[in-house]
Amino acid sequence: MNPIGDLTRRLVYQAGRTRGDLPPTTYELDRDGTVVRGWVTRPGSARAVVYFGGNIEDVSGWRQRFRTSLGGRTSYLVAYRGHGASDGIPTERDLVEDGIAVLLDVAGRHESVAVIGRSLGSGVAAQVCSDPRVRDVVESVVLVTPFDSLSGVMRTLFGGLPVDLLVPDRFPSVEHVGAIAAPILVVRAGHDTIVRPEATDRLVAALPPGARVVELPEEDHVSVAQPDAYWNEIQRFLGEPVT
Repeated sequence: MNPIGDLTRRLVYQAGRTRGDLPPTTYELDRDGTVVRGWVTRPGSARAVVYFGGNIEDVSGWRQRFRTSLGGRTSYLVAYRGHGASDGIPTERDLVEDGIAVLLDVAGRHESVAVIGRSLGSGVAAQVCSDPRVRDVVESVVLVTPFDSLSGVMRTLFGGLPVDLLVPDRFPSVEHVGAIAAPILVVRAGHDTIVRPEATDRLVAALPPGARVVELPEEDHVSVAQPDAYWNEIQRFLGEPVT
């Protein structure tokens, strides 16, 4: 037991903020007795996309946008354990292992699978998509407002606090992105005050050759996924019709 680690995890994840009035779930996966749940749009398509959302993001709220903007794919919007309708307590290790299990499950149902990870989800996606168990089944990877590591982001936000000692979950994306075999698109926000430019710069420097980086200069950490320009970039990258 690590009481300090447990406390700081609660402060980091704030999972309770995602447990509001949720629509009925249409996907669930049991991993070692813990069930993660989510929502599926346009089931039955040959191609799929798995979305790893932000920390306090209600991923069910994106159902319509995924349905219309990525209509050629079946979308899987799965809440992290402890978040939304999912069971369990979130930790870095379990979020990554859950993500690998979801990706393997989805890959067994579709011809190809793309991954989109936003904010915290970029840290999950970086580890999931670089893992040898799933690396070869991932078609494309989109990292939205990504960071070099969660601990690095928190050091920037909270100054002199010893975050490496206080926060056990690091999400060191900079150590994993170089092992991703699939094409990568990075979408960054020009006015992001949560993931500062230097944190994304360090992540970008570690990307494998050929990765594409796009900045939406007028957007911030929250608004980045709202404009059509964001969805148009993802549509082009994933080979979907640009609407």
